[in-house]
Amino acid sequence: MLEQKDITHLASLARLELGEAESEGLRRDMESIIELMDSLHAVDMGGGEYQAPGVSADQLREDAALREIEPARFLEQSPAEGADGFTIPRMME
Repeated sequence: MLEQKDITHLASLARLELGEAESEGLRRDMESIIELMDSLHAVDMGGGEYQAPGVSADQLREDAALREIEPARFLEQSPAEGADGFTIPRMME
């Protein structure tokens, strides 16, 4: 069971200011989510591997890099360079 101090800690990490009623509602919601996740552990998956319907393994490509990325090419097109990459303008203050 989640304790109120856990909810307070999570809210502070998310920078949320919750009233007592909101905090209690969040605690109940979190507990129901945890119960649902626990119930999924009880589902027997039969030990088999999932296969997407209509797709066979021989239709899938091998996961391999197709070409090397040239960092200098991307950096010359970036608005501003950082230490090991390019910087992105800040969207929010």
